[in-house]
Amino acid sequence: MKANKSIWGVIIAAVFFLGCGAAETWAQNSQETFYLRFTGLKNLKRGSDGTLLKAVLKKPETTFVQKIFAQRLADENALSFLGNTPLDTLWDDEVYALATGGESPSFVFAARLGPQESKKRFDALRSARKGEGVLNSEKETVNPEESWVLQDASGVSRAVAHGCGWLMYYTWTGDKVPQAIPTGLIHGSKAVPALGTNSLELRMNVDACRPFLGKLAPLSQSVSSVKLLGWLQGENVQSRLWVELKEEVKLTQNPWQFPTNIVIDPLVQLTALRGSGDVVQKSDWWKEVTKGEVTAPDQMYLFARNGTPFLTTLLAANPKPAEAVGKLGWGLTQWMTNSHPNMGYPPQLAVNTNAVELGWVGWPIVTPYLRAAKDGEKDYLMGGAILGYPKGTPLPPELWNAITKEEDTFLYSWEITGQRFPQLQVLNGLFKMIMRDAPEKVKRKAKADMTPEELEARKVEANQRKIKNQRDEKVSNWLTSASDNLGNCVTLGRQLSSRELYFERQSSCGLSALELWILGEWLMDR
Repeated sequence: MKANKSIWGVIIAAVFFLGCGAAETWAQNSQETFYLRFTGLKNLKRGSDGTLLKAVLKKPETTFVQKIFAQRLADENALSFLGNTPLDTLWDDEVYALATGGESPSFVFAARLGPQESKKRFDALRSARKGEGVLNSEKETVNPEESWVLQDASGVSRAVAHGCGWLMYYTWTGDKVPQAIPTGLIHGSKAVPALGTNSLELRMNVDACRPFLGKLAPLSQSVSSVKLLGWLQGENVQSRLWVELKEEVKLTQNPWQFPTNIVIDPLVQLTALRGSGDVVQKSDWWKEVTKGEVTAPDQMYLFARNGTPFLTTLLAANPKPAEAVGKLGWGLTQWMTNSHPNMGYPPQLAVNTNAVELGWVGWPIVTPYLRAAKDGEKDYLMGGAILGYPKGTPLPPELWNAITKEEDTFLYSWEITGQRFPQLQVLNGLFKMIMRDAPEKVKRKAKADMTPEELEARKVEANQRKIKNQRDEKVSNWLTSASDNLGNCVTLGRQLSSRELYFERQSSCGLSALELWILGEWLMDR
């Protein structure tokens, strides 16, 4: 699809709409470390809003992917307190979670499952630890309810309860259950906090929750707290994210330096970022590649052309691009050689003596390049997957003007998710193949020479590989099918104060193409 004037008109309107969003701050209990409210998948499917997301949720393949999602959560040991009970239907209806710190920490997780399902799961959890704990029952009431309490030597109490269709797990210290734990849910005397028009609300004290963040923990070192809201509106998903930082940042001190003559239509993605210099300069990766000899870019622009996925280009503002090309080229080559010493396609650097340009040759399909580029008086480093750049038409000036409407904007990103996602899939597959280690020459034993134990081990390994390949294929097919329903995704990032960032998004499903790809990689455990 060509991003023509009518499409850009919609995008510009979305930018102005998002830019007018309420830049609110939030207040929360000083003891609160984590808070989650989710309306549930069944409730998302009701009503007339969010038609693009609903189309994805109603696909037959989605049910299977929900089971894989639940299995991956179990693999990560998430929600381990629910034992071996199935997790794939846990999100069908309302979910509530709250953790508090301080002298008397507590935690509660509650899911509305219905009377029969909550009772079934309650019994399953108890049966795993027969003869332990104290059981309290109220079976003569209109809504039968039960609670089961275990206490360990450290003074921490753990309880599971069900009633009024809710299943609840909670922990606390001390003699009494703290008021923060809404035990009234199972009695029918208390409701969880209202979501209002939101479908999702999340708050997190990042320092307190870092031990549970897994692979995300290193990325959160500079973050103090976050808040996320999401709701359905029209055919889209609206989301807002507030991020409080530990240290002051200055992302908007330098004016935008738009490459208006280089970025041309037809596009499927355009991302503009400023204020990135300090973060990039301090990163270990940049230090390793440049040896401190190249100034990190303060502004970067990523854009992808319609059609072939290999026409993806990155522009980085640089005052001396001619010097940076050579230093970065050799640094990147050395980094690839050191980090992937056995890769099947070792990097071979070729220099174009007729221009300030170099490239990596000998790879299938692509010839990544790095060159100096100029847009009027503005200088850039330019890199991409293939040499050459087809002609096109400049983007409308109104788009660039819309980005600068709010002085505190440091990030703008637009894409047609349904078209950008398959491009990322192709690029991911190709570069994985390129970076993959060359296969080792291993002489496999003939079956006639193997012991019964070795034959059984090989059979089990082959079966596990077959199951994983089948699962991965189903996830990949679901992602491809789901992305067909996805349209425009517009994200704005603003710096509200020296330590507070604010992100607004209007999208088809809540995720961008990159985030959808990351979800797929996690589901396939890659």
